[in-house]
Amino acid sequence: MSQGPQYTSCVEAKDFKPKNDALIYTLGILIGGGTIAAFFSGGIGAVVAVAALVQLLRYVLDWMLNGKLICLHHNSANGCNCGSDDNTICAIGEIADTEGIGEDKNPIEDVDNDYAINLILAPFNIKDFASGGDAAKNLEKATAASQPQGELLKCQPAMPTHDDGNPKFSGYFRTMITTTDGKYNAWTEIVGVDYGWFGIFGPDQQKAWSDYVFANAWLLPKKFFVPVLHCEFEGTRIRDMLAVIDAFSLGGGWCKKNWFFRALCVVLQTIFSPIILIAVAAAWAAADDGDLADALQGGGT
Repeated sequence: MSQGPQYTSCVEAKDFKPKNDALIYTLGILIGGGTIAAFFSGGIGAVVAVAALVQLLRYVLDWMLNGKLICLHHNSANGCNCGSDDNTICAIGEIADTEGIGEDKNPIEDVDNDYAINLILAPFNIKDFASGGDAAKNLEKATAASQPQGELLKCQPAMPTHDDGNPKFSGYFRTMITTTDGKYNAWTEIVGVDYGWFGIFGPDQQKAWSDYVFANAWLLPKKFFVPVLHCEFEGTRIRDMLAVIDAFSLGGGWCKKNWFFRALCVVLQTIFSPIILIAVAAAWAAADDGDLADALQGGGT
């Protein structure tokens, strides 16, 4: 089977590391402090701010591309294997809804320019979850041992947990709407889609929902939450921007070998940081968005 584009890689659950918030906050402080200093003295303040911004971009982009996704494993005794080995898996189901490029993302999050579809895995369909509404109960129903595709929605062994032992990631859900006339709609079909700017210029979804409930009160509109398999068709923006930064340090792989090489890469990236930022902006603008047509080639990940 031919494959669609794939730019990200996954890590095993036991090896997963969340974003280093301390590093991000430190670089953020350097960016802010350097920017303020640049207003008064220029020179060194501007250098610090620009260099810190490049390092922040490189860390976050690398984490999103190579550290964010946890590998999903499959028991070949269940489900449908589509290839010659257990690494190629078919997921069969009903499309609950889609997520357009930039949907529910602010301008910063737009660095991830994937297109996505959300599948309700067979043998279930949307009606099977409408009577409940409780996300946890619907997930338990979908992942029962008797369900052939349930394990694709389960938490993997050794997944990250909170201090109380509960998993940090409990599944991917989409909000749906049902009415007594037997119709079903995605939440965004009723309340509109927010395409960024931190919700400032997006639709007032709560008002839209209240208006819809009032206008259709006789149909008793109800929200419910459907566990889905989130399928992304990848855009190139994260990959392209990271590649630009790595190009100014003669590639990114060797930078991770040890502390000396990491330090040398930081020095090189600091020297070239003004040029890097210009090149990164160009890569952002020129990146290819994720496309549903990629599904015809086997899909992205």
